[in-house]
Amino acid sequence: MHLLVRVQLLNDSAAGLLARSVECFVMKERLMDQESVVMEIIINAGEARSLCYEALAKARKGEALEAKGLLKQAKECLNRAHLIQTQLIEADQGEGKVKMTLVMVHAQDHLMTTILAHELATEMVAMHERLSEK
Repeated sequence: MHLLVRVQLLNDSAAGLLARSVECFVMKERLMDQESVVMEIIINAGEARSLCYEALAKARKGEALEAKGLLKQAKECLNRAHLIQTQLIEADQGEGKVKMTLVMVHAQDHLMTTILAHELATEMVAMHERLSEK
């Protein structure tokens, strides 16, 4: 029995990028093409992390508007990665259907630390903005 899981990744940025989708087939006991799906988490989380650090650099220069724009882009990347993670969790159904690999653990770690980096960068950009107003 095959079950098709479709992860619809929407990017509604001002640039108007088209929606992308990642498809993977879930067989009875294992997720097919899991490595590609996991790499999407890593790629999106990595892009988000880079954007967060670019935002901090802009904030240090007093370019708050640009920094906020970069944080918004980072959040879109995080949302894509989180959506893929959610689909993997749904495919697993708490029954161990998704094989746990080192690259999967790495992807989860990368995503969670990037979520934290985004939260902290958001606060730091706001602090830079307040300090520059004084």
